[in-house]
Amino acid sequence: MSEQHPHFVHTLLEYRLQERLDTAIGTVNDLSQEDVLQCDGACLTEIVRQFAVAPPILRPDLMYADERIGESEEILSGRRTGHTNHSFFIPVEREADWLEDVGNQGYPLAFLDRKRARIEIRLVISPEDEEGALKEKLEHRTNLVEQYAASVTERAIEFNKTLAEKMANALNIRKKAIAKAEQELAATALPRVHNPAHAETAIKLERILRGLGAHMTGEASQNVEAQARNVRSFIVHDHDRQSLFELKDYLQNTLRLDEPVVLQQMPGQGRTLIEKFESEAEATELVFVLLTPDDRVADPSDTDTEKRRARQNVIFEMGFFLGKLGRTSGRVLLLYKDSLDIPSDIAGIEYIDITNGVGSAGERIRKELQAFGVLR
Repeated sequence: MSEQHPHFVHTLLEYRLQERLDTAIGTVNDLSQEDVLQCDGACLTEIVRQFAVAPPILRPDLMYADERIGESEEILSGRRTGHTNHSFFIPVEREADWLEDVGNQGYPLAFLDRKRARIEIRLVISPEDEEGALKEKLEHRTNLVEQYAASVTERAIEFNKTLAEKMANALNIRKKAIAKAEQELAATALPRVHNPAHAETAIKLERILRGLGAHMTGEASQNVEAQARNVRSFIVHDHDRQSLFELKDYLQNTLRLDEPVVLQQMPGQGRTLIEKFESEAEATELVFVLLTPDDRVADPSDTDTEKRRARQNVIFEMGFFLGKLGRTSGRVLLLYKDSLDIPSDIAGIEYIDITNGVGSAGERIRKELQAFGVLR
């Protein structure tokens, strides 16, 4: 383990890297048998390249300062305190999103401005600070930000090695299995005929590969893409990461919708959790609520029966969006998994069952989105 950056955490980074790895392995699993057998080293390299992470490049040599000097005020009286606020910006090349943990280092190390691809360092100077304090603080904070960025680069390089190894292993496992199966089948010396029952499976597989589009070839599937219109969507979830990954993957790679908002992945920017939620929810047009059995319910009258329910933050956010977008608008889709208690206030509303996976409910989700006008 590296001793250079012991104090940095990469919670959101690890979450996104695991999601990327799962999708990459899924791509190998969805290749046709013919493609698996024909995929050589160059083919594998091209597929791996689609999922490899290009570490963001911090450009402290291009740093600039905000010309505006802010003055701190007391909350109640509004009196100026003598403290001044200063902002400095470091441009980021490549994908700045990989630096999103910069604001989650136990204290505000800095803030990621995704839209402008830059890191913002905010500093405060007090009347008691000595002359030259701002420059000294800036140099110290910049050094920490550079160390943080270096730790992200280090993790990205490590991820790329793991990615290549696991994708190669997944491909080789399938190659060996298919080759062995061909040999065993040939050894039976029986005639081989086409089974019509496979036609439906082939059609489903073709849809999956079309949905993967950009991941496989770098080219978007125009047929599917033309059927979807841009819409800002939001996923309400809690502990069930697998269902979250499946839903996010289905919306982006199969239905070709824009990347949905996942609150945990969005930058904090100094906001409280409720402020962050309200801000991200403001422009939301479509919501998917994952109701999964994360909490155990204690019933004093029935101690022998264990009941489960979605966590309270999920119920709160669901109620918020039902009120904001309207219960009958068709813009809030409720997806549930396994057996769980449903709030009595919304009993009778139709839910989509994803107990057997999001893919098993794909057609139901597609029809709801078609009715709303997202898909044509």
